[in-house]
Order: sequence, then structure tokens, then C-alpha cells
Amino acid sequence: GNSGVNVHVIKTDCLANSHWDGACCKYVQAVRHAYGLMQADADYTWAYFTDDDAYVRPLALERALAQQPPDYENKGIVVGNVGCKTSDCPFSVCMGGGYAANRRALELAAVDDQVETRYCNRCGRWADAALSQAFIARNVQFRPLAGLYGRKLGKDKFDASLSTGPEPIMYHYVQSAQQMQMLHALFSAAAGGNAS
Repeated sequence: GNSGVNVHVIKTDCLANSHWDGACCKYVQAVRHAYGLMQADADYTWAYFTDDDAYVRPLALERALAQQPPDYENKGIVVGNVGCKTSDCPFSVCMGGGYAANRRALELAAVDDQVETRYCNRCGRWADAALSQAFIARNVQFRPLAGLYGRKLGKDKFDASLSTGPEPIMYHYVQSAQQMQMLHALFSAAAGGNAS
């Protein structure tokens, strides 16, 4: 089926090949870009952000986001693997698992001009922790989202992810085209030819 999920790769003017300063800049630009898309199209209600070495199942993600309780207080919601930290930033989403933010959360973070300057330095230049501080400063609600496998799994844990617990949404640290193709074939076969 067509989930309506679109993938956009946006070129930035951020420092290339930099896990530190370049990542903070890219995370901010990604949030601003996603919020701009949401302003132009009211049908977009969530945006998902992850690293480029992740295998994501868009339909599984869509199902998980559809099950999220509403944002009755209009504070904004971020879902993902929560509970990471740095020495000076005691709470953060764990970007290895990616995270999704609803329209209100992105609206609040898109106007924060302190992510690259203040928060990135304070959080040891970890972009996920820096962006989390922008959400925290605006009282955005964080929720865990099961099915995001942000750490590399051994075979036993990978097999368990397929048979127990929540539906797998994403696997991080996919390190080769062969691994990506294997995951795609696995989930395509399980879904009758449609990688969901």
C-alpha cells in the first residue's frame, strides 16, 4: 500500500563530514524544513528524523504514530528512544533510534535560535541532546516509542525483535547495502511483497 510517506534529502550549507558542528546545524535545518513543509500542507502532522544508516519501515511507523494519544494540551509531542544524556544535558532523545515530532513540537523548536550556539556547546556537541534541550525549554512532552532499535543488535536480540514485543519500526547501524537489502527482503516477504 501507499502510506503517503515521502522521503526528501535536503542539501544544507552546514559543515560537511562533521559529526559535531555539522550535525547540530543539520538537525536545526531539518526541523525548520519539516516545519515549513507542515505549514504548506496541513495533512502533515508528524515528521520523523533519523540517521542515514537506518532501515525504517514507514508503514510500521505510520501505524505507531496513529496510536499516539492526542496532544490535548497543545504542548507538542516528541516520541522516540528517550533517556539519553550528556554530562551537562541530563535528558535527551537517543538519535540512534530516530525520533518523531508532531507539528506543535516542530513549531516550537523551529523558532529556537540557541540550538547551534548555546545548547550544542553545553551538550558536548551532541546534536540530539542539543535539539532535545530546545524541546525541553518549551515544555514539549517526550514519550517513548517502542520498536525503534537504535543500537546494533546481536543475532539473538535481532531474532527476538522479530518475534516478541512491539512491531519493529527501525533498525540503526545498518552498515552495508547487503544488510539494507536483507532487511528489505525480510520485511517484504513477511508482508506479502510489500515492505511495511
